[in-house]
Amino acid sequence: ILLAFALSAVGIAQDIDNNDVPNECRAVCASIVSLTAQCDQQFNDDAQELNCICSASGANTQLPLCEACVSQFDSDNSDNDVNDLLRSCSFTSTSY
Repeated sequence: ILLAFALSAVGIAQDIDNNDVPNECRAVCASIVSLTAQCDQQFNDDAQELNCICSASGANTQLPLCEACVSQFDSDNSDNDVNDLLRSCSFTSTSY
């Protein structure tokens, strides 16, 4: 079961674009949107892409801030790609 969870975490959509971010969060999430696009272009492998995102300088603070904003302002709580990425990186959530 643990292996299945780990494999599913790697397969989670790591691409965060402006469509995933409410207007109120665009400025807060801009660096994460840019980072995920860069890592997506750089790597074809999901595990490498996730490592690129999670290990990027400042990701451990910027991603939780973005996720907190999205959680506060997003009306579609069932499809929070930012939260999925936060969990895939094993980062701690914060409040906005």
